[in-house]
Amino acid sequence: MNAGAKDLADFQSLYGASVPNTYDNRLKYKLWKELEMANGMAVCPFSGAKISRSRLFDHDVQIEHVLPRSKTMDDSPRNKTLSTLAANQYKGGRSPYEAFGQSKDGYSYDSILQRVENFPRNKQWRFEPDAMTRFEDEAGFLDSQLQDTQYLSRIAQKYLANICEKVRVSPGRLTAKVRHQWGLGTLLDEINGVVAEHKEADALAEDAATTDAETTETPASGHVHKSKNRDDHRHHAIDALVVGLIDQSVIQRAAKASAQDRYAKEIFEPPIPKEALRQQAKEIISRIVVAHRPDHGIGGVLHEGTNYGPFDASHIANAWEQERLDEKYNVVYRKPLISLTAEEVRVIRDTKIRTDLLGLLDGLSGKGVKNAAQKKSIGEAIGTILVQYAETQGIKNVRILKKENTALAIYHPKVSLQHVKLVAPGDIHHVQFWELPDGKVLGVGVSVFEANQPKEKKKHTRPHPAARLLMKLHKRDAIQLIHKGVLTVGIVKTLIVAGEQVQFQRLNEVKGEKPTFKFNAILEKKVQKMHINEIGKPFTVKLNHVLQDVSEK
Repeated sequence: MNAGAKDLADFQSLYGASVPNTYDNRLKYKLWKELEMANGMAVCPFSGAKISRSRLFDHDVQIEHVLPRSKTMDDSPRNKTLSTLAANQYKGGRSPYEAFGQSKDGYSYDSILQRVENFPRNKQWRFEPDAMTRFEDEAGFLDSQLQDTQYLSRIAQKYLANICEKVRVSPGRLTAKVRHQWGLGTLLDEINGVVAEHKEADALAEDAATTDAETTETPASGHVHKSKNRDDHRHHAIDALVVGLIDQSVIQRAAKASAQDRYAKEIFEPPIPKEALRQQAKEIISRIVVAHRPDHGIGGVLHEGTNYGPFDASHIANAWEQERLDEKYNVVYRKPLISLTAEEVRVIRDTKIRTDLLGLLDGLSGKGVKNAAQKKSIGEAIGTILVQYAETQGIKNVRILKKENTALAIYHPKVSLQHVKLVAPGDIHHVQFWELPDGKVLGVGVSVFEANQPKEKKKHTRPHPAARLLMKLHKRDAIQLIHKGVLTVGIVKTLIVAGEQVQFQRLNEVKGEKPTFKFNAILEKKVQKMHINEIGKPFTVKLNHVLQDVSEK
């Protein structure tokens, strides 16, 4: 019995007719088992709340997309997990890092990573800080939505046939075989100074699943063959070179050899001596600079999904609330009682509910507890008390106070200027870097919400009357900087305003290291924006601090 059949049998034996035998319910059960295997007991990956088997089909346990479906269009089981309703609502249309990375409102990002560390690898990486960037880089629209490349090739061939006299389509299997036989598969490793035998084995497995032409062997040229290096964008240029050198006679030979069942042994000689071809290709490929399209549009998440009410001097009802106002609490919102943390109980606005629960939770606090088992036991005890209190009092949601320094006010002028809600800003649009009179550099984040405001409503972002704007950095901007003592060209991957860091990746790389530098280090590292045109020619962008031009290096 395979795993799917066993899960179905288990589901039917456990629930019988009490739970409808639908795809969603079977998936819920399968995801519940996954949580149980990962942690010894099924808990919400985000909040840590226990999800018992009897609670599994309640309304407050939901199937949640790990990476937002609205951005990835990925509705597969590998992008799904179980979540409590409260955590699901808090996460909204964000990745786990975007929602919980700052460990606010009782959620701990480190704890989330611990809960998922035993998840299948094809799901676990989606909880990591760079998950959305990885999805954009590796999946892309074509990879995630248009898997049938043969169909695309036929469409492209028909389209080009209307404007070109001759159109040839080279099968991917043939391109891989020729690339291997001509010794071009290891060019990027040589250019990048990487020893082929030390590359990760998963790339080899990836290509092995695609074609039988790329088996590990040592060809006559002496170049150790390995799977194509997909970690460098320039592998597309190598394939383009190979396709350009494959003529109709090679395609016909390959078709004939395949029909006669001798394709694996067929040898295709290059148009010039192999070593000369490799050397010429290496010189050309090494000079390629990959152009990335900067992301300067004003699209993105305007604000987080939670709506807050104002909590200010005009809303103070008693001395306790005045004390909280003095402690900089400035917003109030509703949250399911059963998902509260011990710290959140202390800022419940309703005096009776707060007093009752503080009495019931007296002595229970995970604060300062380092032992994981003890912390887990305290969390379960608190959860049990909250559930029992909610059931006996008939309370579902409570109002709690929160500190939200970046809260944005949204008014409803057609009703009244008194009708206002507050929201936390969403995605970061760009970061402005200002040099202060004392020589220090300050980075000011501008949200997508602010970037979409009309000119007359935009906030004044200059931090000091004498501050000098050095640059603005957006995601996917090209930059040059001194990294580990070496002049490096990279692409901005993430702007981390809370941590005051810029994460970047080397220009031609798809995967690999993503170093960071602090906002206040841009002068020290000689960070400079660059523009790379469509043919890969780099230009430095004129800034207020003068750097040596790229062409002089």
